[in-house]
Formats: sequence, structure tokens, C-alpha cells
Amino acid sequence: MDKEIETFRREVASWRGDQRRGGRGYPEAMKATALRLWDRLRREGASGSDAAEQVGISAASLHLWRGGMGKRRLVPVQLVREPKRPVAEQPVRLVSPKGYRIEVPDVAMAVALLRELG
Repeated sequence: MDKEIETFRREVASWRGDQRRGGRGYPEAMKATALRLWDRLRREGASGSDAAEQVGISAASLHLWRGGMGKRRLVPVQLVREPKRPVAEQPVRLVSPKGYRIEVPDVAMAVALLRELG
């Protein structure tokens, strides 16, 4: 681990004190330093989680600060029922004794397929 990362980890540890989780948020300058170190380690070939471990900040926090996770928000959706199709228009699903599954568009094709297969 290089000196810059060691210095940052000591700074974070002293800032946290006895607090480990929750409580106050990280200062913007500390976030910027963590992201810069994390990016550097990733450019050098470390995975995201390995780089986060070296920096001493969770990967989830770093992704959130980067904006990657914050962009994925739940959006409202409207569920719409599919209109019922007459039985004759519904696909026919066949399952063989060995577990093979076949779906055909109609009964006539299912009968033809079964005749062909014997």
C-alpha cells in the first residue's frame, strides 16, 4: 500500500473516531480523495472491491458517490392485463415424459407434431 493511501486511511480513521457506521456523512473533500485513489487503483488493474478495500471505504459508498448507483432509481410503472384470448388462439404446450417442452401455436399443429413423432 502506498503512502498516499495510508495517509488517507489514517485521516478517515481519525475523522470517524469511535463511529463506524451511520452518523455523519463524509466531507466532500474526503469523498473526492477517496474517489481519486479508487480510480487510480482501478486503472492500475485492481477490481472495484479490492480497490475499495485498499482505500478503506465500502465499494457501495464509492459507487454511490461516483453517481453509478444513484442513477438507478425505481420508477413508477403501470401494470396492464393482457386481454384474454379465446382457447382456440392460445398456444399449446407439450411436455414429454423425459421433460422436453414444446410450444406450438394451435391444437392442429400439436396433433400434426404428435403424429409425426409417433
